[in-house]
Amino acid sequence: MTTRRWLPSLTQSQVALLTLRLAAGFQLLLMSATWKLWLNPGSFPLVPLLPLHLRPQLIPAASIPLAAGCLLLIFNVLPQPRLQKRVVLLTLVAAAVPVLGSLQCLQAWHWLFMITLLLNLLPLPASNLRAVIAALYVCSGLSRFSQFPEQGPVGLIVRQLLLFAGQPAVHPETVRLCCHLACAFEILAGLALLFAGSLPGITAAAAAVMHLSLLAALGPFGLGHHPAVLLWNLHLL
Repeated sequence: MTTRRWLPSLTQSQVALLTLRLAAGFQLLLMSATWKLWLNPGSFPLVPLLPLHLRPQLIPAASIPLAAGCLLLIFNVLPQPRLQKRVVLLTLVAAAVPVLGSLQCLQAWHWLFMITLLLNLLPLPASNLRAVIAALYVCSGLSRFSQFPEQGPVGLIVRQLLLFAGQPAVHPETVRLCCHLACAFEILAGLALLFAGSLPGITAAAAAVMHLSLLAALGPFGLGHHPAVLLWNLHLL
């Protein structure tokens, strides 16, 4: 049975629950991939969000209930809506505490998880989260537009993809054009996500092409980025 056929049969609350469980699962995977950030914060320069002079030990202390909350959400051991809301709220608090200790913990995937938790405490969580991710795509694409985008991160990705395609020596103007097209495609993918209800096939295809391309370029056979970067793209996919 295809995704397009079975997703419409789910209610909004079921979609929100499935999204929450997936988000909690990837949060645990990403915390495992970046475990030093959470269990040994002294390995990185501490950048407190507020001048509260919090102890670094607060970060690993909060990471334990954060991981426990993720496990409770993954296995859905509290199906009662009221109890589940309380677990979501406590997990959100536990996720916010490390950010107070150091902005190093405010990774892109971590703040998206916090937003996912927050939206699950509000009406229409699935629709609102879709709008947030659409804005993420659009803003990301707009931020990469420049006169010479090939000199930035998008240039590295485009060159790697061209290398995969057997075109290692491409004219700089061609690379620049490909970078502009990549930015425009990311923006269009975000706009398509806003209309996912009426264009599910196009939206799914656009997201798949974008993130599979990123996984290929950033993976071990490409630029060899940190596993957390690959998990983050897999999460969005």
